[in-house]
Amino acid sequence: MAQNVTETGFTVEQIENSNRYKMTFPGDETAVVVTEHALKRLKERAGISKKASFRMIDKALRRGISWTELKGYKGQWARTKCSSEENEGIRYIVYGELLFLFTEENTLITVEQIPGRTRILRMKQGYRTCSKTDCARRERLTSHKSSKTIISTARIARLNESFTLLLLK
Repeated sequence: MAQNVTETGFTVEQIENSNRYKMTFPGDETAVVVTEHALKRLKERAGISKKASFRMIDKALRRGISWTELKGYKGQWARTKCSSEENEGIRYIVYGELLFLFTEENTLITVEQIPGRTRILRMKQGYRTCSKTDCARRERLTSHKSSKTIISTARIARLNESFTLLLLK
């Protein structure tokens, strides 16, 4: 299955008997191999189709930056994520809000989403985070006390306040 993308000039073809695709670029001898796992992660984390995934991989290779160029809270997250010894031989490229992981053989393994500031802060504080909205807040509230206890404590405080106002009158 060969597929020409004329706007950017690269060619994509599926490698025989595997779930991998080979991207070749005009005027460049090296080719990039994209795994099916990486395409699934791009669809899951960026919400784009397979054809658009190849265009994004091309843009990431041409315009992406190294993880060492990130600053601030994203730079701190990248240092903890990318600088461990078990990640030797993996090349990290940041494009948009995505982190692309390539091997030394130019194979795209997977794509990770760079979390936003609030999610990074929650990870530092030790809260479990998930993709569902308000998951960390719900876990924080219910981990110390049950939600009924929190509501009843607030209700008792309001009743005490109104009771003292009645006594003062």
